[in-house]
Amino acid sequence: MPGRKVLFPMLLLLIACNTMAQTRSWVNPYVEGTTADAGALSLYVVPDGSGPGFTDADNGLPNGSADASIMLTLYDDDPAWGEPLADFPREDIWLMSSGENFQFCPGGTLPDVNTNDNGVTWWTLPPRAGGRLNPDEGDRVLVWVSGWELEAPGLRELRFNSPDLNGDQVINLADVGTFSLDFHNGYQYRSDLDWDGVLNLSDVARLARHVGAACP
Repeated sequence: MPGRKVLFPMLLLLIACNTMAQTRSWVNPYVEGTTADAGALSLYVVPDGSGPGFTDADNGLPNGSADASIMLTLYDDDPAWGEPLADFPREDIWLMSSGENFQFCPGGTLPDVNTNDNGVTWWTLPPRAGGRLNPDEGDRVLVWVSGWELEAPGLRELRFNSPDLNGDQVINLADVGTFSLDFHNGYQYRSDLDWDGVLNLSDVARLARHVGAACP
């Protein structure tokens, strides 16, 4: 369309890993994705942003942690000949879930900064969100740029849970009650806030630490 500039984003998603997987896919009009997959990682999120950052995700082992930071590179055309898209506003870039159980506060999953001179931005700071995103329930992390969903294969095993178990963006007695049911009746990922495969006192401590937290 004359006078209309169309953006062609290239997605570069990096999670700390030992191997690199490359994919190429087409989403209207063009997206190239290059991802690094570290396997299953979990980040517990809090509506007021007082949880850990992406660089301190849980790796499923007792007291284990891993870097789940994400990097995104944007170009104004096919990366083979396009130019990096500098100073692209972070307000037009966000993470969300393919399901309904993960609820983020306004601006709660934006990247840390606008794109730099190389068209790069990243996620390292703690998200502001509640509920859960669990690939075992069919959910996946989506990356959106100006309303376009970008392919992100390297994020397929990234998951989120929260002391805000019901995803209403405040941690209160309703969440304590849900946690108590899970704790006594059997394992649920949503309540495994320390993500070590069991519900124990470490999960109780994380819940207690954030009671009263809500979206800013």
